[in-house]
Amino acid sequence: MTDQLALLFERTADDWCSGAQPPPLPQRFDDNVEKQSLRWTRGLRSARGLVPAVAAAAVVAVALAAAVIAQRGSATTRPIEQVAGPVPVASLGATKFRSTDAGLPSAANFGTDPHIAACSADQLEASLDLGEGQIHVHVRNAGVCVLPADLRVTLDGPVSVVNESQPDVPNPPVFNGRFLHSVGIALNAEWSGSCDSVPREGALVAADLTVPLTVTGSPAGCGSGAQVLRVGPAHLATGPGAIVPVDRARLVVTLRLPSEVSSGGEFEYQVIIANPTQSAVSLRPCPTFATSFNSAGAGFGGYGRIPCEQLPQQLNGREQVALLMTGSTQTAEPVQSDSRTTAELVWQIAGTEKATGSLDVVQRAPRTLPPVPYLAPTGEATSKSSYRYPAGNGTFPVIIEGPATARVGETLHYKVVFTDPDGGPTVPLRPCPAWTELMAQAPKVTNRPKIVERTGVLNCAQAPDHVAPGEQIVFEMERLIGPDTPPGAYQMYWQIHNGMTSAPFDVDVVN
Repeated sequence: MTDQLALLFERTADDWCSGAQPPPLPQRFDDNVEKQSLRWTRGLRSARGLVPAVAAAAVVAVALAAAVIAQRGSATTRPIEQVAGPVPVASLGATKFRSTDAGLPSAANFGTDPHIAACSADQLEASLDLGEGQIHVHVRNAGVCVLPADLRVTLDGPVSVVNESQPDVPNPPVFNGRFLHSVGIALNAEWSGSCDSVPREGALVAADLTVPLTVTGSPAGCGSGAQVLRVGPAHLATGPGAIVPVDRARLVVTLRLPSEVSSGGEFEYQVIIANPTQSAVSLRPCPTFATSFNSAGAGFGGYGRIPCEQLPQQLNGREQVALLMTGSTQTAEPVQSDSRTTAELVWQIAGTEKATGSLDVVQRAPRTLPPVPYLAPTGEATSKSSYRYPAGNGTFPVIIEGPATARVGETLHYKVVFTDPDGGPTVPLRPCPAWTELMAQAPKVTNRPKIVERTGVLNCAQAPDHVAPGEQIVFEMERLIGPDTPPGAYQMYWQIHNGMTSAPFDVDVVN
């Protein structure tokens, strides 16, 4: 059983339709962040929970003309000059954050669970690595707790510790450093001044908390004069933690997006970061961004890091850079006739106003291919396919259709419908791919269901060589409901290729 199918069994069909608002971005940035694409995006399901929501998510945007931006200056202000771009941005979530990156905008915050207990001193261990320039705080025994809001650092000896806080800026960053779990938190710690007699002990202190702090290493750069340690806000150890400067509010972010896109495919758009003032604005610490897509009340989001290594250190007055982004539209439930929906994109960095825009997502009725009759498994080893279907961005590319009730001892006839959207890839059926079918008692019946798995290969003798974009194919299936099957609620799943997994299908087994 694949990891993806196993994950599906952990949830009920109702879990797939919890709410109809675009989900907030994740609170935690654990070690798997860079491996997640928009899987983290947690797409929404329809109210039925068996079929994907009609979520043709994606975006569009309004490009703000240079003349409009220029209204902030005088009538003789020179046009804004492009100094970099379009610079490609890595896939959402594919880049590893750096502790010295600017904090993510507030859209990335879930908030702190009020039911989690406050941390006690005996739960925590803390250390300051002067060479790395970071304070690490871990919770013992893989527990979870919440740190106090007034947490600060002290050091023995004549060192002045400056505990910095984020100044007020538009769309302020969220550091999420109070929630402490197995990943731990970090605080950036920058040393300046003499390195003579560096202290080796200190403490994390709050009104009701004192945690010993061990000090290791030597500062990366030693100067002269008074010893000062500047400590930034607490943030998750794998997330960004630098303060966003107040002058970033001078920047204006706008979008250049296509006027229309096809559902189920990828598209490119540009993000323009402009400095319409006469004064320079630094692009360091490197901005981190969050983006969300929504259409008809459903959507998904993502986050990432701007490729600052390919951009200038600052934007001088009347300069701008362009970022090349890749977006994707969600595969919608198949339609009987062409449809057009409006989708919205929000793109933001902390310290500036959000950029928003809208575009049309077009979904065309699929071309129907002849159905593929059922081919019973032979018991021989099934074939393997190296093909991987792209991530569904929260929707399932395969839907099971069948009766809501099946009788013990009889054969359940059902159909597996795969719709390749207009913007989708060509899906090969050569070499002939294997299918996997899973059936288990529904999670609402038991949280430890007995899983019955079957595998076989498609009836490729009566199947096309491939399924092209804009085509729909039906695989006819049969399953004997054995006489020893206990009556009750069940869920079924079906899969071919990596990534082509069905939505959960509910069926009641009766005598």
